[in-house]
Amino acid sequence: MATLIEKVRVRIAAGALPASPAPKLFVGPGDGARCAGCDFPITNIKYEFDALGERVIRMHRECYQVWKVERTKTVQPN
Repeated sequence: MATLIEKVRVRIAAGALPASPAPKLFVGPGDGARCAGCDFPITNIKYEFDALGERVIRMHRECYQVWKVERTKTVQPN
C-alpha cells in the first residue's frame, strides 16, 4: 500500500497535483469532497484546505502539508 508521500509524489509527477504553489488558500470545514492528495472524503469534522490557482485543489490538512513539501523537490534522473 502506498504511503501518503508516495501518492502525492505520483500525483505531482502525473500533473494531477500542481508543482507550483497556489496563489490563494482558503481553509474551512470539509463538505465531503474527495481529497486531491489521498482520494478520501474530507468530512465536516476535518478542515479542508482549498488551494486556488489555475484550478481548485481540495485537500486534508495533512495532505496539503505533504504536497507543500513534495512540490518543492526536484526529481533526480536515474
